[in-house]
Amino acid sequence: ASRALVKLSLKNHERKLRLLQAGVVAPIVALLRTAPSASNELVLANAAQLVNNLATTSAGTEAFQKAGSIALLVSLLGAAPVVADAAASALCNLSYHPDAKKPVNRAEFRKAGAIPPLVALLHGETARTAAGTLCNLAVDGVATAAIRSAGGIVPLVALLHAAEAEAAEHAACALFNMSVDDEQSHPAILAAL
Repeated sequence: ASRALVKLSLKNHERKLRLLQAGVVAPIVALLRTAPSASNELVLANAAQLVNNLATTSAGTEAFQKAGSIALLVSLLGAAPVVADAAASALCNLSYHPDAKKPVNRAEFRKAGAIPPLVALLHGETARTAAGTLCNLAVDGVATAAIRSAGGIVPLVALLHAAEAEAAEHAACALFNMSVDDEQSHPAILAAL
């Protein structure tokens, strides 16, 4: 069922809104509360992917934020790679308001402790989405200091050389945002470069 909902939520904005109106948020958030195990990896990945797809709309971003999905998705960042990547993707979309075109929900991300696990994912399959989320979060001094404290500067600089252009772009954006909002990051960014 979760896989079918993911397929329904692809690309079509009107379909996404209909899924939200049909009440998909509550059961998906309930699925995200499930403890990760080998037997439910695909279900959790599908649930996170559905959040990812629906959070490309302002209604989806707001609905999942109000339902408490940010903390639940953060708790999945340490799960199996397929689950962690889907959770990081969903968090990336939940950290940016598509209509206002600006980062949102930063306080919820900090409260959920999102920055250290996102920094830990700045390699491999999850690097692009983790860097994208950090880019959105690094727009204030508190988040930037947390990224710096979690050791995020060196892996972000390393991502500048990533084969995947989008990962390098997200890392550059995160580093730029950090340099604007936290002067204490300047020496560490320059040293890593």
